[in-house]
Amino acid sequence: MNIFTTMEISASGMTAQRQRLNVIAENLANAHTTRTPQGGPYLRKNVILESRPVEDFASFLEVWPNVNPVAELVSLTLASRAFEANVAVFRAARTMALKALEIGR
Repeated sequence: MNIFTTMEISASGMTAQRQRLNVIAENLANAHTTRTPQGGPYLRKNVILESRPVEDFASFLEVWPNVNPVAELVSLTLASRAFEANVAVFRAARTMALKALEIGR
């Protein structure tokens, strides 16, 4: 695996975690939304790392949204940490690439 592949993998991980963070923010913003344009309460969304959207119907009441703010904050923390880890990998790969260029001088 070359250094650019490492950077691409890290960038892909950051993109995935950014998407998770956006969905968590949307869930938290709609935690008290009882009426959506479709007529029902807001349905909590999850990010599945594949190419199809999935909504969570677990513990869903017909009147209230099924967003648990505590669970969303835990997901937010996990996504933030994963994003930070990918940033660290990307920075390390960049530093290694720059050092390799210095050796070539």
